[in-house]
Parts: sequence; C-alpha cells; structure tokens
Amino acid sequence: MSCSNLFLNLNDPHQIIDKTNTYHLSRKLLTIHADDREKKYHPESNEFSIKCPQAYTNVQSMKLTEISFPQPIYNFSEKLNNNKFKIGGEDKEIPDGFYTPEHLANTMTNLTNFTVIYNEPESKFIIGISSETDFSLNHIQGVYCKNNVRSYPDISSGLLYEMGFDDLSITPKNADYKTTWLLSTAPQFNNDIKRYYESNSMVRFLDKQPIYMEIDKHNLYDELNVYPKGSNNTYNNFSNSSTNTAFVKIPPSTNKCYESTDYDHAIVFFEPPLQRLQNLKFKFRYHDGRLVDFANQDVNFTLEINQLRNELPNNTQIRGPIGL
Repeated sequence: MSCSNLFLNLNDPHQIIDKTNTYHLSRKLLTIHADDREKKYHPESNEFSIKCPQAYTNVQSMKLTEISFPQPIYNFSEKLNNNKFKIGGEDKEIPDGFYTPEHLANTMTNLTNFTVIYNEPESKFIIGISSETDFSLNHIQGVYCKNNVRSYPDISSGLLYEMGFDDLSITPKNADYKTTWLLSTAPQFNNDIKRYYESNSMVRFLDKQPIYMEIDKHNLYDELNVYPKGSNNTYNNFSNSSTNTAFVKIPPSTNKCYESTDYDHAIVFFEPPLQRLQNLKFKFRYHDGRLVDFANQDVNFTLEINQLRNELPNNTQIRGPIGL
C-alpha cells in the first residue's frame, strides 16, 4: 500500500468502526423440591428428574446456592444393604432408621442373647456373651452400585463392617478389665461377659460420610473409585478413577443434618453458553455408590441460573407528533 493511500485511509471520514457486543448476566433462581417430582416414574426422593418452569436460554453458568435435607437421614436400612448381620450362626436384622452408636448397641442387645456395648472413648464396639462358649460373627455382605454397576466389594461390608469389625477370622477373647469397666459404665447391661469380640476399627456410620449430589451432564468432580479392581499399579492406574461424577460434595454436619448455604465452589460454567436448558436430573449418593436413604422425605434446594443477555445501546431518541 502506498503512502498516499495510507494517508487517505487515515483521513477517511466514513471509516467502518467494528461493533462491540456487550452482554449482561440475567440471574434466575430455581427452587426445587423432590416432592414435586413425578412419583410414578421416580418413586424415591434420592433420584429424580424435573422439567423446569421455563426453558432457560443462553445459559452461561449454573450454581447451587442452598440445600436442605430431611432430619435425620437413615444410616441403617434395607435399601442401604447394611441392616443385617449374623451372630452365633443366626441371621439378625435391625429395623430401618437413624442410629446413634449407643442406640445401635441397645437394639442389637435386645435382638440377641449377646451383650453389645459401645466404647465411646475409643469409638469401638464390643460384642460379648455371658458364657465360656465360643461364638462366631459373620458379615452379611452388602451390594454396592457405582455408576449403575452393581458390585460386591472385596472387603467385608454391611452392618458389622460399619461398626468397625474388619477381621472376623480371630477367635473371641476372654473377659478382661476392659469389659468389666465397660459393663460398670453401662448400667443397662446386667449380664457378665465371659467371651467377646472387639471391633478392629472405629465406627464408619454413614451419617459421618459426605453426600454427593449429581446433576446429569453437568457434573464437576473427578473421583477415585471405591474398591478398585483391575490394575494394581501404583501409578497410571486409570481403572481406579472416574471423571465428572458429581456436581457437589456435601459434608455431614455435627447436628445430624446436612444444611448449608456455603456453596461458592458448586458452580459450572458453559463455554459456549448452553442454548437451551429445561430438563434436569438429580441423584444423591455416597462415595461407594449407594443411594442415600431419605425414607422418601422431601429434599429441597435452589439453583442459580445465569443467562447472557445482549445489551443494546441506549441511545434512542423519541420525537413527538408535529405541532405538539
């Protein structure tokens, strides 16, 4: 290009100026109750889908702002596959419900001829009998479901496992100072203990576990799989992980309920923006894949949906009719 043409272009009063598009975020709040689901197709409140009141367009981001669960949440039930155990060769089953360690010990004692004590300082259980006879404890193995695949874990599971009983190949112990002391601190138990088992680990009750909330097709979390099978390599063990498995991880609360409004991290951005958002599917589970047992009570939460809106220049001039 010649210098003369450059000079003319720079002084052209009719140059085209690139138009800059500006947008603003339009914020909508969507409140969702599991009770509003179509119960014919979604009988349980731990997994359901909805059709939004309107179709949200040009969606730039979606965020969880608050959530409220029923109180308390069942930590032992048939749906969780952890309310059964075998003691002295007999199958036993506790009723579905929310149990504290002390309440579980009392319930198991009332269901059997054995004495079950919760050792609170160590967070462990003792199961004993008032005779010199040996007895056995056996797990009734739970079934886990991760990513819609049912599996039987390699390690023991179920009620006794969540009580902390890992290795049941050992024989019961003779009564000692510990059992005598525990009986003296638990006046509801009148029987002496002659032989007993003590749990290997501290309790693993599900109310001490976080809940994972999934939003189908919009999940953020990458997760290691529980009870991995396949490669035993320390590194590059790709069979031991899954991507985009959950939208948010909700930690348990000390007051036996899961409620919070602190979810600044629970936000997903869409690039490019979603053209249309109207159907959403939710699931509430534990890390091992078991669905949370809400006893079919309501779960409610709020989603913030941010839409991009084209911001038109506000330079309109209005002229009235001639003569006014």
